[in-house]
Amino acid sequence: MLKWLRTGAWPKLTDILTAIRQELQSVQPIDTASIRWEKDAEGMRAYYTGRTGGGTTETPEDGVGSSEAEYKGKFKVGMIGSKLYIYDGANKENINAGTIIAGAAYVAFPKTELSLVDGDIYVILAWYPQVESTPGYWDTSYHQGAVSTSPLVNNQRAAHFLIATLVGNTITQHHVSGDIYVTGRWL
Repeated sequence: MLKWLRTGAWPKLTDILTAIRQELQSVQPIDTASIRWEKDAEGMRAYYTGRTGGGTTETPEDGVGSSEAEYKGKFKVGMIGSKLYIYDGANKENINAGTIIAGAAYVAFPKTELSLVDGDIYVILAWYPQVESTPGYWDTSYHQGAVSTSPLVNNQRAAHFLIATLVGNTITQHHVSGDIYVTGRWL
């Protein structure tokens, strides 16, 4: 039974609607290291993104690779020269790696140099609400490692998106669908 329904009498309609909204937010699917959720016209879909399959692979020594099946779009993780980056795979010179779309907000994520450290690579979008006279704003960042070690993992207004995994000399590209769309979180 729904939590908001068990509470009993509600003094105002806005209290009921707030309780319903909070419960809906608490059951929203959240991306993990091995599962990515996407909403499309037919509903929510879960995608397995674990290290044992999926994605495209390249080795850092290969640079951008030579496979025609290789991902060449937004939020690509790969080598440019001797450094690891999140970048626009279609245009290495672009100052933005891609766009994160949350409702009516289009937030650019900059081309970003990463450390050559094994682990998962996440792009993060966070919303910081208005405080007194300071307006609310969107902020982007990234995290390398397990999502549980991210400094924003407990921020309910932050969404982590698994982009790629680096293990040894192998990059597995998990995000292969262009820009990132945030659904069902703050919308």
